[in-house]
Amino acid sequence: CMKEYAELTASQIRYLIAIKRLYERQGSVRGADIAKELKLSKASVHRMMDFFEQAQYVKRDYGKHIILTSDGMRKALQYEKYSAELNKRLFRSKICDSIE
Repeated sequence: CMKEYAELTASQIRYLIAIKRLYERQGSVRGADIAKELKLSKASVHRMMDFFEQAQYVKRDYGKHIILTSDGMRKALQYEKYSAELNKRLFRSKICDSIE
């Protein structure tokens, strides 16, 4: 499956993580929520959701709620973990640099 090997851009990763966190915080997610969270236009969010729907990372229901698919959730978790690890390493490296 091609999408298995597709890499996401930093912007796409931000969207996936934001959708996951909004869902955890609110229980449901709409485009307007994502736009507000990421400080983007609703049109930008709509275009990205079209892309994610094509890639099968999200589904939209009739109430315009955005739901991560199992693939979307897996990607969000994977990148959230990478992001946390990277931040930890960068933070630790800054502390070490300032000590030396």
